[in-house]
Amino acid sequence: MKDTRTHISRLHFATPEEQEKILDELDHLGFFMLPDENWSMFTERISLLQKVLGEIESGKIPPELRSHIQFREKISGDFTAEANRKLMEHYKFRNSWAPAFFSKEETGSFSAGVQLEVDETYPVIFLHDAFAEKNSHCGYDRTEILAHELIHAAKMFFPPSRYEEYFTCHIYKSPLRRWMGNLFRSKYLITPFLAGFFGGSVSVSLGIPWGGFCFLLPVLILLYELHLYLRLAAAGKKLLLLQLDPLPVLLRLTDQEIFALGKMPVESGADLAKNSLRWKIFFRKFHL
Repeated sequence: MKDTRTHISRLHFATPEEQEKILDELDHLGFFMLPDENWSMFTERISLLQKVLGEIESGKIPPELRSHIQFREKISGDFTAEANRKLMEHYKFRNSWAPAFFSKEETGSFSAGVQLEVDETYPVIFLHDAFAEKNSHCGYDRTEILAHELIHAAKMFFPPSRYEEYFTCHIYKSPLRRWMGNLFRSKYLITPFLAGFFGGSVSVSLGIPWGGFCFLLPVLILLYELHLYLRLAAAGKKLLLLQLDPLPVLLRLTDQEIFALGKMPVESGADLAKNSLRWKIFFRKFHL
């Protein structure tokens, strides 16, 4: 947290020459600049977040957060360090600033973890109480689930994404969770998928003639997900042609940027760094 305050305190007084270095340092700490932000907007947003984090750390909990975190057991730094090693391995950043606590009340009995966005300003992470005593719960590894929620906290200010759960689930060892996790980004997606799949399975097993039609909805959903994956793969291929490590860069992009990147001629890649401070950082930081 001390390192975070040091970097953020320099935001307001940074010269154009200093901005690149500061943004690189903050990106490493999980403070990502948005594509539509100028330096002033970025400074204002990060400074407000730092102020709230400082209040929480000092015990001056904002009223909006008291009912959520007061009397909750805080997750230890050693535990967070394990999750951050996983984030560095996959996405080249760490998030040691997002407040994280144990609370079954906040996660619910059957959920391993959750990231709350209070007033669209305060990111707070909760893991099920069971993780305080053991490494796994409901089939989830506590390091993986904390890393999952730390990614959500770092991307809290991004617009809603069709890849909301793709990057968070990509860190799991389980192939099933890696490839199916993105379906859980919305109840309006996973509910009809599971209903159609299990409804079709039961109907076919009972010999109901029209039972096979129940599989139509899951198939359509999977085809749409395949379409999204192919667009992501096209953007990743373009990044490789630009000699950039795809996964860390894709995590830091919006859906619109991902779609546009996939269609962009390789020759236009050099213009990205010329026209954007973010991309200038990407080309230097994630160069292969």
